[in-house]
Amino acid sequence: ITAPVTTGSYNLYLRSSSSDSSCANNRSITKALSNIIIVATPPTVTTNAATALSVSGATLNATISSNGASTAATFEYGLTTAYGSTTTASASPLAAGAVGAAASAVVTGLSCGTTYHYRAKGVNSAGTSLGGDTTFSTAACPTPTVVSVNRASTNPNVTNSTVAWTVVVNTSVSGVDATDFALVPGGGVTGATLGTVTGSGTTWTVQANTGTATGTLGLDVVDNDSIVNGASVPLGGV
Repeated sequence: ITAPVTTGSYNLYLRSSSSDSSCANNRSITKALSNIIIVATPPTVTTNAATALSVSGATLNATISSNGASTAATFEYGLTTAYGSTTTASASPLAAGAVGAAASAVVTGLSCGTTYHYRAKGVNSAGTSLGGDTTFSTAACPTPTVVSVNRASTNPNVTNSTVAWTVVVNTSVSGVDATDFALVPGGGVTGATLGTVTGSGTTWTVQANTGTATGTLGLDVVDNDSIVNGASVPLGGV
């Protein structure tokens, strides 16, 4: 007997038939059993290997059977088995009749060259089930290089004013401060000074006072190895 895939009350009919040719009176008997109750059970959850690994993201995968009740599917992930972050599977909630259904979720904003733990989780009206812990590693961190340095403010037309540049790096970095930059004055500009450096990840803003006289003022990035990526690889190619 195959049970229905959703919970509820059903009528069950049992039929017995005789097909023995030696019997003088072949007959069949049908018996109705009413109000058979099908009860949901907690979902069955299997955590599968992560795919589409990149320097900052991955696709988490699982196989889930709902076992008779609509099931919410999520993934827990983090640097340890304490996890700490949760994301919802794209197929959630799974229908009550889902059997061996694929569930997945794309996670971004991860650190490059880092191992993460994750597991799938299914919750329905009958309870909660957890898949096994699985690990994946993001792709290796690229060597940091400067992508661009562009003026972010309007062109100043008076002396002793503030000018800003946006510095973009190809990967998330830290350790960026004023010592990583040098002003390049031209055309008689004197007294120009570096100001604040703000930003995070791949994008940073550098401010400077233009000093006196008229002329040009540029910004160079100084390769002093204090700018590093998540694997402590210093800035290169500058």
